[in-house]
Amino acid sequence: MDLRKTPDELFAGLEKNTARKITDAQQKDRLQWERYDATDANTLSEVERMWNEFAAASKTPRFERDWLDPIIHIRRKAARFRGEPQLSSLWSKAGL
Repeated sequence: MDLRKTPDELFAGLEKNTARKITDAQQKDRLQWERYDATDANTLSEVERMWNEFAAASKTPRFERDWLDPIIHIRRKAARFRGEPQLSSLWSKAGL
């Protein structure tokens, strides 16, 4: 999934059933889409905090930042080489 696309572009590429579920959640749960810089340490720390909070409650694996940091570093270098703006990550935020 190309996360450089706008939320509207991403939404247009979804299956009808998936898009309907997201629309329902937006209306029912006040779900919002926000774009964040995936290379920003503060953003990544917040994602890690939320992930680990969910993982503890659901007894699932914690956020593994060790494998993600090298990928972010490589993508940042590639974006600079191509002259692109900072790469962004798209994630949903449900009233947090």
